[in-house]
Amino acid sequence: MRNEMTDNKKTMKDKDFCTAVAERFSGDATATKLAPLVAEFLELLGTEHFTPMMELSVKNGESPVVFLNFWKINWRKEKATRELIVNATCSTKTAGRKLTEHFVSGGNKVTPAMCDYLYSVIGHPGSFPKLIQMLSKRAKQKSSFYDRNLIIGKNLTLLFRMVFDTLLHETFDNGAVVHLSDLGTFENSYKIGRKNATNDRPPGYFQFTPNFP
Repeated sequence: MRNEMTDNKKTMKDKDFCTAVAERFSGDATATKLAPLVAEFLELLGTEHFTPMMELSVKNGESPVVFLNFWKINWRKEKATRELIVNATCSTKTAGRKLTEHFVSGGNKVTPAMCDYLYSVIGHPGSFPKLIQMLSKRAKQKSSFYDRNLIIGKNLTLLFRMVFDTLLHETFDNGAVVHLSDLGTFENSYKIGRKNATNDRPPGYFQFTPNFP
């Protein structure tokens, strides 16, 4: 079903998004130093974590895959063509619902509390430190491709915050659809036809559409 609420949204691609991150964090000296590395960070996250994770899932016939503790990614092969069909939903109903509730309670504006909530989900202590260590290790192993600042865990942690804070502001506040070539598309998506939707509590959630295969 066509969703009229997502029609005519502005789109933002890699270069413009990286610029938006730099502008948003221009007042922070450490973030300003790291801002030129956003594109490399997204490539590192996509090529060294997300894509291998999906490839392993397909190889082993395992679905769904949880990405950053926020999205559950399902895939299936079309019987006739063997084409891989991939989609993503929130890992739990609570995660998506609470993020939208923060948006609504903030007057339909992204607030620090909303950003903190998303980061608390992504930065879950059970998996996030391991992800940071893995990305740091990969950046070190492929030092000819990645800046040396990407081997430092605290830099990767800050880059996560910079990227996802900016994604929230662009998708929720500015109504943009953000296309990141190494990961996928992010937007504040609205479902039509939900019975309990009201004007003050829109049925939206932070949607991720993977770039895989």
